[in-house]
Amino acid sequence: VAGLRGFMAVLKAARALDLHRVVVKPHPYLGMLRPAMVREFISGIRLLRRSGLQVSVALRNASLQLRFGCHTQLSRLTTIEEDESTQVTSGFYSDRDPSFDPKGEYLYLTTNRSFTPVYGNFDNSWTYPNATQLAAIALKSETASPLAAENDEVTIKEDEEDKEDEKEQKEEEGKDDGSTDEEDEEEEEETIEFENFERRLVVLPVPAGNIGSVTAAEGKVLFMRYPAAGAEGMPALNYYDMKERKEQTIMNGAMGYDLSADGKKILVMQGGRLGVISAAPGQKLENTLPLDKMEMMLEPRKEWAQIFNDAWRFERDYFYDKNMHGVNWDAMRKQYGDLIKYAVSRSDVNFIIGELIDELNASHTYRGGGDWQMPKRKQVGYPGIDWEMENGYYKVKKIIRGAPWDNEVVSPLDAPGVDGQNELVR
Repeated sequence: VAGLRGFMAVLKAARALDLHRVVVKPHPYLGMLRPAMVREFISGIRLLRRSGLQVSVALRNASLQLRFGCHTQLSRLTTIEEDESTQVTSGFYSDRDPSFDPKGEYLYLTTNRSFTPVYGNFDNSWTYPNATQLAAIALKSETASPLAAENDEVTIKEDEEDKEDEKEQKEEEGKDDGSTDEEDEEEEEETIEFENFERRLVVLPVPAGNIGSVTAAEGKVLFMRYPAAGAEGMPALNYYDMKERKEQTIMNGAMGYDLSADGKKILVMQGGRLGVISAAPGQKLENTLPLDKMEMMLEPRKEWAQIFNDAWRFERDYFYDKNMHGVNWDAMRKQYGDLIKYAVSRSDVNFIIGELIDELNASHTYRGGGDWQMPKRKQVGYPGIDWEMENGYYKVKKIIRGAPWDNEVVSPLDAPGVDGQNELVR
């Protein structure tokens, strides 16, 4: 399973079969999804446990546990199996967009640690834009830094006979051992060393700027580079090549992306179009997905009920105050949830969700978006005048003027060379 829908199906089946214990196996693509989806997976585990079920998470090995069972939110790592949260960074800097590499050796992330102050023209103060950098943290102390110096010694080729002897010796050792590669892989256990975790952070040699949406693949780290603050331009999908140690551009103008499980293909969005490209430099979106031919059956009221319930759960699970500011949150679910059946549009649903969140009396709690039905609008001009009637004609009575220095609110009839004061309109 991955999302909350899957967990609700598990819970329904468990109740129907009168089960007391379930084993949950993460969806194989969960590790490629965004941190929000991993948090949803953790919420699903807690949902099952609150229902009275004994829940185990089926993970092939600890390496998968790193990718599927953990997520970074601000400065903490949370593991599913222990249901414990461990602070791994000091919180002195803003660390975001975590992504474990496929081998389970590094955690890649963005961190705001570049300080290039810009002096303001009006307020006599400094601001610090474009501070985000790309970084890597070794999960174990014995793992070498990704920027460790490479050995440039010239190796002498061995004779073919020496290679054959070495190969035969290894085969004999394998027979004496009696073990197989599969058994060795199962016995191998990978863990995170939390001690001195942040001290192992290494900033990769990528120019600081507006960077986000980090996803690690084999030998490379993909990320979005947005235009620098104060500059024009389009975002680009880039990657840092760990071997060549340089930044490469996959595609300019990309608005978002999702990497395939094998790390070879990318689903990318550009200008409202979707297409699949290779994880290589110089890509163009030539073959797009025919989204205009997609059809689906939808029951709006059922969807709206689910949207409302999800919004209610998000506040229950992630609101900073477990006491919900003293509000009976279960009662609020019924009070406002009963109104959903009277909604006739998505804007009505958003209004009801907004009223629900208002009960918390907390700032920075927003709602929005959805499939809105927006009517077509026509732009109208603002001439900035007062009219008066004279002999059956409208006449400009007065041109409304702002301050002499306010050139942004000048009436078109007051432009240089225009005698707007004497204009008549029938």
